[in-house]
Amino acid sequence: MVTPKASENYKKYKAMIDTSHLIDSMKDTVGAVSICKDQCAAGVSSGGLAMKMPGRIGEAALYGAGCWAEVRNENLASVSISGTGELIMKHLLAKQISDLCFEDYNLEGVLRTVLENFLESEISSVYNEKAVGFILLRLFQGECQLWYGHTTASFVYGYKSNQSKVSYFFLVFCLPQAGKQILYNWMSFPRSNKTLTLLLLLFLYLPRISA
Repeated sequence: MVTPKASENYKKYKAMIDTSHLIDSMKDTVGAVSICKDQCAAGVSSGGLAMKMPGRIGEAALYGAGCWAEVRNENLASVSISGTGELIMKHLLAKQISDLCFEDYNLEGVLRTVLENFLESEISSVYNEKAVGFILLRLFQGECQLWYGHTTASFVYGYKSNQSKVSYFFLVFCLPQAGKQILYNWMSFPRSNKTLTLLLLLFLYLPRISA
């Protein structure tokens, strides 16, 4: 059911978008994860207030949903996530992904299971838009791994290491069926003398509102 007030707000902001008055205030999410020596951290921002319901609290404000960082023994995991906030909160997706990082098994396989459940579970079935993008840094048994994954049509990530003076950024356009497919990948880094520091930035491009 669409209330008259909701319809009025939609028309108001849609007109502002069409005339480019709101474009500069519509921001995509930025997230960051890092590992430095024996510590890790994660953070995520919201995409701003434009087109949001008054009083809404999204996944960026909920630990375990939008971000999570944890140390267990000498192993570390740091996760940042954005996408369909209500759905991410119901799955506590950042905590779910982090928990997978502390066991000695095929992380690729269990990540795929978690992401497929995100798309196909009964909780998810009521949502038309099943958007999610995540970045993950994992240190397990001395190996540092960078993982990313998304169900959106496009995705940007980057990283910086103290072992290199160069920053790297990547733009991915690979999913013609956004919200129905999963794309993820990973790379590993040497961690000599526990001095590796990595910082990643996530910019999740979500579809703009259409008529």
